[in-house]
Amino acid sequence: MAIPVDASGQPVYVMKENVARRTGDEALANTLTVSLVLEEITKSALGPSGFNKMLVGSFGDITYTKNGVTILSEANIEHPVGKLYIEASKNLDKMAGDGTNRMIYLASKLVETGITYYKKGVHPTTIALGYEEARKFLNDYVESISKRPASEKYDTVLRNIIKTVVLPSIGRSELVYYENIVNAIFQAAKSVTREVNGKKKIEVDDVAIVSKTGGSAFETSFIDGIIIDKEVAHPNMPKRITGAKIALIDFPLEVKKTEISSELEFKSPEEILKLKEEERKSVTEKVEKIIQSGANVLISQKAIDDKAAATLARVGILAVKNAKRSDLEKLAEAIGARIISDYTDVSEKILGEAKLVEERKYESTEKVIVVEGVKESKSVSILIRGVSKESTKEYERIVKKGLQSVANFYEDERYVPSGIADIVGMAVALRDYGMQKGGEISLVIEGFSEALFDLAGAIVGNSGMPVTKTIGDLRARNVKTKDKLFGIDVLTRKVVDVEEAGIIEPIKSVKLTLNVATELASTLLRIDDMFLTLKLPEKKESKAERR
Repeated sequence: MAIPVDASGQPVYVMKENVARRTGDEALANTLTVSLVLEEITKSALGPSGFNKMLVGSFGDITYTKNGVTILSEANIEHPVGKLYIEASKNLDKMAGDGTNRMIYLASKLVETGITYYKKGVHPTTIALGYEEARKFLNDYVESISKRPASEKYDTVLRNIIKTVVLPSIGRSELVYYENIVNAIFQAAKSVTREVNGKKKIEVDDVAIVSKTGGSAFETSFIDGIIIDKEVAHPNMPKRITGAKIALIDFPLEVKKTEISSELEFKSPEEILKLKEEERKSVTEKVEKIIQSGANVLISQKAIDDKAAATLARVGILAVKNAKRSDLEKLAEAIGARIISDYTDVSEKILGEAKLVEERKYESTEKVIVVEGVKESKSVSILIRGVSKESTKEYERIVKKGLQSVANFYEDERYVPSGIADIVGMAVALRDYGMQKGGEISLVIEGFSEALFDLAGAIVGNSGMPVTKTIGDLRARNVKTKDKLFGIDVLTRKVVDVEEAGIIEPIKSVKLTLNVATELASTLLRIDDMFLTLKLPEKKESKAERR
């Protein structure tokens, strides 16, 4: 960057020496380079047949996923343009729980297309206006192809939405686990559904997700109750309690260690024993109070020492120590109990009830406590199994995505055809619309249409189907038919009527993906100046300065 000078020819320093400036074509070149890299990264991960990415952290921790927001977040991207993509993908993931790969790829393509038109003389403002016009048209188009489920087909539509959203994350190589995970998500979603002002609603956090390595995803299961990722506090305690009366406490059952540094002088061993007995007395009182309440299950947020646990075991109480506060709160709501902080408040009135509390063992060491048959059936869990911690983490992300798709559908109970039928349909309709316009706007809208075709082609390519032939077939069929749209079924690798095949997704997810991609691309194309503050090299101290 040239340094400005004043009238006398002396240099004028406007910014610090560690600030680098990129302007005009150089700034756009930076944006394009980053966008092309992210486009390349996400392209092979698109669709149900997309590939996973393995990300290895600085400490050797491994993440493998095809989820766009996870890929970018774990890839340690430093460039500011890349960070804008990350922020946009995180916001989309928070709002829709799905579509981050498509959003990143489409936004990258729109940036690439926009810069191509800029080099041909089209102003960035005109490009942004064209993209905005295309976005509004496509939102109207998506509305026109959306449908509402008939009451008798409501559950079928809901299950199909979950299947469509979950399949791209699972991939063809893991289809043996596909239906099992879909069933668990469907059962959990139905169980936690509630009505608010006449509309169905779920909170993803209402479903507890617990992962245990060992076994396979075939063993992933829905639990009509709550899973606590702990085991019983003492080996002699019962492992199964039917007709459970449960006490929830957040005070410790152990002798407190003094935090005051002091010295005590004892004249005889009897005095030491007497002091220990006094210390023990408070714990004994608490344990006796719990026993007298009639509880046969105890869940504690705090510690339970060996002597207290042994006493509880002798009277047949199943106890759990160091449980999470969130687990206690979910249990309290589910079983109709109160969380007690003062042992004097423990009584039969504060106990909750459940049909079954059981410690279940998985493989050789993995154990959990399962509470089933609770009063409030809105508290449910999904137990995820997998061959490794990395695989169970990915399945957790998939389950959350499936639950979020249900929440999206409840918010706006309309669905649209998927299987790229919506993408190809949008591209065809947008191209026809652009031809009716004139001037540069027409070119920009046509460029948006091409970006959509590229997105559809990338998904087809990952499925192993011939791209040109498949896209051509879809364009021809979707022009001829107005009442239904055709897409691809990656399981059969055929062009199908996607609604009939059950390949559908919530309208909210489709519109959000489209809107975020367009807004991100328009924002990036309107950046013509970058100011990069660089870290100055550390000055080495000379020998004279050290002296």
